[in-house]
Amino acid sequence: MATAATVVQVCAGSVSCLYSSKTHFSTGSFSRSIIRYKKRRDYNKSCCNGNIYHFHCVNVASNRLELFKCNCQRSENVSGLTSEDGNGAWYVDNAKDYPTINGNKANVLESEKIKESSSEREAFSSNGSVRRNGAIQDTLQKDIANSVEDEAWELLKESMVYYCGSPVGTIAAKDPTSSNVLNYDQVFIRDFVPSGIAFLLKGDYDIVRNFILHTLQLQSWEKTMDCHSPGQGLMPASFKVRTVPLDGDDFATEEVLDPDFGEAAIGRVAPALFHSALLCAREMLAPEDGSADLIRALNSRLVALSFHIREYYWIDMRKLNEIYRYKTEEYSYDAVNKFNIYPDQIPPWLVEWMPSKGGYLIGNLQPAHMDFRFFSLGNLWSVVSSLSTVEQSHAILDLIEAKWLDLVADMPFKICYPALEGKEWQIITGCDPKNTPWSYHNGGSWPTLLWQLTVACIKMNRPEIAEKAIKIAEKRISKDKWPEYYDTKKARFIGKQAQLYQTWSIAGYLVAKLLLANPNAAKILITEEDSELINAFSCAITANPRRKRGPKSLQKTYIV
Repeated sequence: MATAATVVQVCAGSVSCLYSSKTHFSTGSFSRSIIRYKKRRDYNKSCCNGNIYHFHCVNVASNRLELFKCNCQRSENVSGLTSEDGNGAWYVDNAKDYPTINGNKANVLESEKIKESSSEREAFSSNGSVRRNGAIQDTLQKDIANSVEDEAWELLKESMVYYCGSPVGTIAAKDPTSSNVLNYDQVFIRDFVPSGIAFLLKGDYDIVRNFILHTLQLQSWEKTMDCHSPGQGLMPASFKVRTVPLDGDDFATEEVLDPDFGEAAIGRVAPALFHSALLCAREMLAPEDGSADLIRALNSRLVALSFHIREYYWIDMRKLNEIYRYKTEEYSYDAVNKFNIYPDQIPPWLVEWMPSKGGYLIGNLQPAHMDFRFFSLGNLWSVVSSLSTVEQSHAILDLIEAKWLDLVADMPFKICYPALEGKEWQIITGCDPKNTPWSYHNGGSWPTLLWQLTVACIKMNRPEIAEKAIKIAEKRISKDKWPEYYDTKKARFIGKQAQLYQTWSIAGYLVAKLLLANPNAAKILITEEDSELINAFSCAITANPRRKRGPKSLQKTYIV
């Protein structure tokens, strides 16, 4: 797996440019200052234990504390955004390099109109005659794609968060039309992933390096959630740059990083990863005597997990028919229905929806209670991380092609299919007003999934699937102001509570475009199954408990 190795190289500053283009960001040098931090518990005690991180920028040459004057503004002073806690998030308010109209800078929408009108003019030849229809359509399509991509880079640049003069991440969303920013003005660890990949592909490594190092430092913070104290190493869900008065000086201020470990999120959500985390951990362990036992334990866990998922969570037409014919209450070593799944659990929609060619990995609610919905994120990452076999990976893409009108429709990509409705929605979601049928996490369509779809397609040498999805997105995502998600069964409406100018929608589109232009760059994200695991799988299949495990037959003896 190349991802973990790439992270190490980024932190060391030794990665060569993966993708060259005219758009590069000047992000400064991290090595110019030393980061030193201290814990402070007496500030803002009304918050969760006052868990605020203080980092000081120290001038190396003079060895004295130097407070950097950052080129940033409070969120309440930028584009009408307000901050409910009075502190505000800090981020750069970069001037937009849009065309000048009558001496004034054009805004985003005006810039779009200019680009569209110029595209229309270019559709005509110099002598005033119209080109052939095919040539006009191709020209307009390319111009629209270039315009959307240029706007996306500009918006991603504006979302960058600065701390002590250095970029440390991107805010979740910067919607100038909304005064209620909630926690979208924070740097989310999860949301920064597509942004970080976009910067890496462009050769801008400083922001990724700073993000990783600061996140690692925040992991060591002692945090308390109610009466529970998680151990060290827990990754924060997000962090925010705040400005507070400097100790002992009423006129000076300092910047602090304020981490959120999930205690401020809706439902108190904490981040969680497992399979990919195991793969990354194994890659980052040096093969030496001290780590041999740990690597062996990791491989054992990976084999057990992968075998269980591949064997018992895969569903296709053949498996569906097998479950349909299951006997129940089997009690023996060679039971076929190991988890006592009742055939009546098969939902009626699945019988009609399952294509003859294709399949996917299902969910699990509890023993013998399967969730047969198609979950896009898990299935796409099973392809990327080699959790699924090569045959299963192709079958997942086959299903996406076969069910294109359901999973892509007017905007890629459905987070899950189908949506929970009626009594099922009421019981499982608790009548959640945000997760109504075909909205948000209940069957909503999320443009950020474009980049994960693209990585999976490139790995399986089927990039044409991703290209088709990107062309659909380019028709409207910019005009719709880069929403967080879309609603309705065919993704026709912008999500009712979707944030506009959502950063990971922007970054997801950019990563997809960059990877299609340079497929070799996808190697930093793809996990190829190694020979050791393949051999282990062979042994596991040979020892599959489906085989009869009765007592060994004794050699017959005869009395003469």
